Amino acid sequence: MERVIEARGLTRTFASQGRSRTALEGFDLDVAPGEFLAVVGPSGSGKSTLLGILGGLDSGYRGTLALFGRDPQRMTDRELSRLRGEHIGFVFQAFFLLDQQSVLDNVMVPSLFVSRHDAREAAISALREVGLEERARDRASDLSGGQRQRVAIARAIAHRPQLLLCDEPTGNLDPGTTQRVIEVFRALHERGTAIVCATHEARLEQAATRRVYLEEGRSVKRGDEEAQA
Repeated sequence: MERVIEARGLTRTFASQGRSRTALEGFDLDVAPGEFLAVVGPSGSGKSTLLGILGGLDSGYRGTLALFGRDPQRMTDRELSRLRGEHIGFVFQAFFLLDQQSVLDNVMVPSLFVSRHDAREAAISALREVGLEERARDRASDLSGGQRQRVAIARAIAHRPQLLLCDEPTGNLDPGTTQRVIEVFRALHERGTAIVCATHEARLEQAATRRVYLEEGRSVKRGDEEAQA
């Protein structure tokens, strides 16, 4: 079975004010279809950098990466954009919502490569999964921080991606809503979506089928868990 992600020796260095900083070093990872992986580590450990690379958003890395069997560094911008649009869902720490647009319009955005009717139905279904169907016609700017986070999650899952990348997806949610989001992720996992979540949330970490621990850009072992895939 083709892996969703195959990464070897991923290293990312950033230059600032004449100095270089290594955010990720020598990182290996395999992710199979349907796997639910938690990437765990303190702030600044390289989790967000890793997700940016795995999502094809950052091409400045060294090492090798295959997404669905393809090398992002050998793809054109158009090919990479299509790969992300059709197969990858993102939940960022920043919501990136269109504040003056409706909740429904925000969630429809990634699904517009299909028919508008299908995109609308997919968006309504995703809003129902995160408990916000009744806010579909409201403007995004009228929502609370936790509700905006749920809209971002709905937008990421509306087109039923094969890979879902999440950066602290429960960071702005109360305990009850956090549990609801975890159940959504479990359902996606059971339907075959591969999920990679960077998280500090203990319940989300425990819900994952595998955990990877990062410290200062390197994978580390903790207890009986394997740091590498």
